[in-house]
Amino acid sequence: MSHVEGAELSHPEAAVLPTSFAQQRFWLLDQIQPGAAVYTVPLAYRLQGPLNPGALRRALNLVIERHEILRTIFALEDEAPVQLVLPALELDLGVVDVADEAAVQTRLIDEANRPFDLALGPLIRASLYRLAEVALVTP
Repeated sequence: MSHVEGAELSHPEAAVLPTSFAQQRFWLLDQIQPGAAVYTVPLAYRLQGPLNPGALRRALNLVIERHEILRTIFALEDEAPVQLVLPALELDLGVVDVADEAAVQTRLIDEANRPFDLALGPLIRASLYRLAEVALVTP
């Protein structure tokens, strides 16, 4: 009988599936260089106009609910990596007020370099950086 080590303690309801060769490579690289952001795919979009952060968070969570890979973490089973597909995952959308473009760029770089914990997850995150309103002063 096999035994899943690590992540199953906090996720006993997760579906255990074999990993693909690409996932095995991904997991192995994380074991060799823990904390490296080798497979991190940072994306940033500039949104203009009114935005409801709650609606954006709900939309992101609906996408996560629909796609198992966005709810997947990794564990060991008989000394080999396996996928654990969580039945549910609620992503918190962090809303951060920033003063200017330079602050946004700094935060984006920091976020892109922040590693994921493959055993704890989630392996997706999102933040909303809100630029402070600029008051135009005319003479």
